[in-house]
Amino acid sequence: MASNEISKKLFLLGITIYALLGFLGCSTKMATFQEDGYAKTFPVLKKGMSGVYIWRPDIIFASGAKRSIYIDEQEIGQSARGVYFYKQIPYGKHLISTMSEFGRNHLDIYMKSKRNYCIRQYLRLGVFGAGANVELLDFNKCKEVIPKLRRAKDAKVLIDGKSY
Repeated sequence: MASNEISKKLFLLGITIYALLGFLGCSTKMATFQEDGYAKTFPVLKKGMSGVYIWRPDIIFASGAKRSIYIDEQEIGQSARGVYFYKQIPYGKHLISTMSEFGRNHLDIYMKSKRNYCIRQYLRLGVFGAGANVELLDFNKCKEVIPKLRRAKDAKVLIDGKSY
């Protein structure tokens, strides 16, 4: 009987630790309410500029895992559950990447002037932890999802000698 009680207590302790680790994993720096609100208006872009929304679903799977996101080999931040990044960058060919279990996964994309792009970062079960990848989606998906997420603070990206 005592062995059964110890097993129950260890099981409950394990579940508690697992749940806490899932909630503690989100230490991504967040944008201000004004920055978040601005991006959620899906602003009209200036000629020569493209907008890119990179988001991660607000799901429990691997919620404590943070994965770096890159634009043209430059890290803009680490994603977390239920967050998105928004950048305005010059139109043209760009490489969007995410760190995964054994290196980076990439998405080559040619962005047109005055157009917004929707890129989802998703996690999947890996060998030792959560793997990550990125995929281009129809922009209407962003209009549906972004209002429900929180904007993360992103780092500046240097493109053709200019900071964005």
